[in-house]
Amino acid sequence: MTREPRGVTEIGDVDRWATEIAAALPPLTAAEAAAVGRLAAELDARHAAQLAPVAQHSHLSPRAPARRAA
Repeated sequence: MTREPRGVTEIGDVDRWATEIAAALPPLTAAEAAAVGRLAAELDARHAAQLAPVAQHSHLSPRAPARRAA
């Protein structure tokens, strides 16, 4: 059985842990792979929707260059 990702502090650690889990599981069927693809697309769309309001107000970003007073 695979261990829980306790003490995972970096993305690389998560990637290794996910790779170990994937290696221990049987391959996905075509239907399962399609379902995973649909879920991934939905998550990508939700993420993009969450970022859209931020992009509209990018002038408020601390990384945006300071505007000079006219």
